[in-house]
Amino acid sequence: MTVPAASLPRVIVAEALPLLRDGLVALLRDAAEQGAPWALVEGAATLEEAASLLDPNPCVVLLGIPQQPEARLEVIRGLRARCPATRVLVLAGHADALDGVLPILAAGAHGVVSRSAMAAELIRAVGAVSAGELHLSAGTAVRPSAPVAPEVAMLTGRQRDVLLLLAEGRSTKDIARSLDLAVSTIKVHLAAVYRATGARNRVEALRRAGLLRQPALA
Repeated sequence: MTVPAASLPRVIVAEALPLLRDGLVALLRDAAEQGAPWALVEGAATLEEAASLLDPNPCVVLLGIPQQPEARLEVIRGLRARCPATRVLVLAGHADALDGVLPILAAGAHGVVSRSAMAAELIRAVGAVSAGELHLSAGTAVRPSAPVAPEVAMLTGRQRDVLLLLAEGRSTKDIARSLDLAVSTIKVHLAAVYRATGARNRVEALRRAGLLRQPALA
């Protein structure tokens, strides 16, 4: 069954470099024509232009500007406060690996994709974020020593391992392979994580554990 284009989210590519911006817009428009779950794709050269394209309906902002960490966090918070249905996917550089990821997620972004990512990963990332899921590129893993909320203190060491691998965007099968455990065992650990955090799904568990927080709405 074909989903009406009007019900699909839009994608806004906020990137200052014309060549990169135009290339990303063309790539995502082509993906939409091939059935990717978004409709209109628009480019924005400035933050003001990107903000002017927002409306109350769901949209994904592929955010390449600004690249300064603190300024970017304020932009993410501002976009989410202005339009809570906005989902932000940060287009990140090498400086954002590891320690830079948690603040990005805490500011309200739904994911981080590396500027060096292949086209296929970018398309997957936009698709995941458009569905409200989390995406982190392989080079932007969360450090196991990263501070998290008190709920995590109730988890066992193995359950914390599972939670942190969730924060890397791993699937259940990937987590099982990484920890050398059966998929059924991982599901048991996931259920325990959900109970401890009072969550119903992965994104909510990450948010309640302090790894993915929504900004306060005005």
